[in-house]
Amino acid sequence: MAQPQGIHLATSALGPAKGTLILYRCSVPLKLTEYPLGGAFPCLARCEKALCDNRRVTTSESSRRGSDRTFVEHSVGVKVKLAGLWTAMMLLYVYADILSLFRPGQIAEIESGKIGPFDVSQSSLVIASLIVILPALMIALSLTLRASLSRPANLALGLLFTLVNVSNLLDESWVYYFMFGLLEIALTLAIVATAWNWPRRDPSAADA
Repeated sequence: MAQPQGIHLATSALGPAKGTLILYRCSVPLKLTEYPLGGAFPCLARCEKALCDNRRVTTSESSRRGSDRTFVEHSVGVKVKLAGLWTAMMLLYVYADILSLFRPGQIAEIESGKIGPFDVSQSSLVIASLIVILPALMIALSLTLRASLSRPANLALGLLFTLVNVSNLLDESWVYYFMFGLLEIALTLAIVATAWNWPRRDPSAADA
């Protein structure tokens, strides 16, 4: 049960002539030196100093723990990294094509049967579809394929799409498209680097 705030006077074992003045500041009593009873209270010049302010101690400890707080780093697997890189590149592909529709004359060019410098045909649309289908499939395949298959697939397609992204910037004059293209090249190079540095199992650890 918590002690009350304030000053409490308790009679000592020596009788009513002397007593002990106890100051309760929190749950821990602060004992002061004995003094003779009678008359006015004397000056409490020699009181014992005690650390009983629980609130102050708790506040200082909590603030110290808050300042020492650090974040826990979680490693990301190679498969998740590759899937994330392919996803980012796909999003850049989509938004670059959407923004390209706002170019002056782009709609008229589409209506005239042109897809970039090529005529719209069965073969040109199949090639354009593969350019979008393969990265989309690599998002799922990077997560599900075994390492022995995923690594070469990411190396080959990463290099292939690096060349595709470079070719998309040839004869290009729009700044926004250069921005998208450079980011796409950076992502495909990151795919190649991640697949190339795929961690290998330590033979000594496997034997153990």
